[in-house]
Amino acid sequence: RLVEVYEDRSQVYLIQELCLGRELLDRLDEKPEFFTEEQCVRLVKQMLCSVRYLHSKGITHRDLKLENFLFSSEDADSELKMIDFGFSKHFCSGDIQHEAAGTPYTTAPEVIRGSYDEKCDIWAVGVITYLILSGYPPFGSCDKETCLGGCQNHPDCWTILTRNILRGSVHFDDEDWAGISPEARDFVRTLLESDPCARPTAEEAQKHVWLQPSSSSQQVNEGGLDPSIVKALVDFTHCPEPQRLVREV
Repeated sequence: RLVEVYEDRSQVYLIQELCLGRELLDRLDEKPEFFTEEQCVRLVKQMLCSVRYLHSKGITHRDLKLENFLFSSEDADSELKMIDFGFSKHFCSGDIQHEAAGTPYTTAPEVIRGSYDEKCDIWAVGVITYLILSGYPPFGSCDKETCLGGCQNHPDCWTILTRNILRGSVHFDDEDWAGISPEARDFVRTLLESDPCARPTAEEAQKHVWLQPSSSSQQVNEGGLDPSIVKALVDFTHCPEPQRLVREV
């Protein structure tokens, strides 16, 4: 949130809201019990609220990822804030963008193809949701030994990641997703629709049953996520950048 603006003869200074709650994954690292599926619902709601507002103002973020969400305070119920608008761009309804932008593991297939609109942000939220529920990105991973080798031992890692994203097949491992509700899986599948025309807007995604108040027809898992998922998620985000790229593919 912009608080104040100052300028002198050569520069403009933007004073923004101070977020003291740190990154989403910093909190997870310290308090793994903080993450339940119910809590994930609350966080994803806030992500979509930010995306919807941004799109309503004619702005595409183009680089949504775990690292670009901060908590406003250390409070348990602190709001999640979207940050880092370095790749953001103004658009008008129907505008098509062509330049490459973003982070590999959250890149939408249409961005790779070079013709996309604001719905690339919706895809990114789908990737983030999959990641925080499972502990790894949806289009491939690798074991620890492979990761330690770094990208120099895997020159085709970008090619593999691109191929997986373009293929767009989302797999839910039975073991890793055993404790996650069917509604959560359907939500992820809906946002990771390869055809952007069939992918929901932020407003439409907000109406998905997984994000609605619990009812008899919605069995959201209120227990904590499996410890192995939490550990995998923390390991992924703490990897050095070259190693993380290999994990992404």
